Amino acid sequence: MLKWLLFPFSILYGSILALRNWCFDYQLFPSEIISGKSISVGNLSVGGTGKSPHVAYLIERYKTQHPVHVLSRGYGRKSKGLREVSPNDLASEVGDEALMLKQRFGEQITMVVSENRREGVRYLRQKDPTALLLLDDAFQHRWVKPGLSLLLTRYDSPFFSDFPFPMGRLREWRSGVKRADILVVSNSPKQEKINQSHWEKALSPYKKPFFFSSVHRAQLLQKGKAIHEPKCVIIVSGIASPDRILPFFDPSIELHLKQFPDHHAFTQQELQDIHRFFDTFAPKQPAIVTTEKDWVKIAPLLSAHDLQNYPWQVLPISIHWTDEAAINTLLDRYVNTI
Repeated sequence: MLKWLLFPFSILYGSILALRNWCFDYQLFPSEIISGKSISVGNLSVGGTGKSPHVAYLIERYKTQHPVHVLSRGYGRKSKGLREVSPNDLASEVGDEALMLKQRFGEQITMVVSENRREGVRYLRQKDPTALLLLDDAFQHRWVKPGLSLLLTRYDSPFFSDFPFPMGRLREWRSGVKRADILVVSNSPKQEKINQSHWEKALSPYKKPFFFSSVHRAQLLQKGKAIHEPKCVIIVSGIASPDRILPFFDPSIELHLKQFPDHHAFTQQELQDIHRFFDTFAPKQPAIVTTEKDWVKIAPLLSAHDLQNYPWQVLPISIHWTDEAAINTLLDRYVNTI
């Protein structure tokens, strides 16, 4: 009942966004076409679709073939304006996701944060007009127009079953899908569990190619005290959808989730509380596992003593596709065409 009380506000919010999009569609607000090759990764909903891991997939695929530049808003940072990201920056200065990507890929990419996407694009194009430009979370930033647009939607909460904020989680009406070139259904189950006919029917009105992706865990990275094959794991998570982490662990492992809001800025007091919580499980020799995005905020707060005494581990994730050859064919056709 409460949800439907919010319906008039969703209509108002959606109408304002529809008017804004209409102004861009009819060039009352001019979109600047990005020169060269550029790919935007975005969504219609608020958070949790896995945009940055998909950007990481694109970096991994093309970093040896082309110079790769990445532009992000730098969500969660306290700074303003345009800034080129260094691996030694703090997440509070450049945003956790931007720092995560820079630390993972280092000199293989140029990473810039700017809330003004047009300014960011111009800066990067001046540095190298031939680079492949990847825009993280830029679907609604219509002051610039990328060459190829990937739109993500979660398998368990698709845009076609949702409503604009505040009744739902959509940033704009579903009709915004028309601006996408490729639809990606993220956080999908194993291929044999995908209801293909359901998705074909639901997405057929949009007339877009669509692909299923899922997140897979890589080998845990030891950052603190070494521990192997723990029977108990404390998961420290400040991401939008921590539920996607839990299936990565064997059912026999005892899991304890310490959940924080998305893009949470950790404090030393919170880490001390986590260590005290760990101490209550010490006889079971647990591990403390967190994500790459959270680690860039946690690491600067840990002392050498903390790392010697507490088994912090980082869980890297990667993107897998049910039809990787097909999605790569589409991407390559765009990226490698002169």
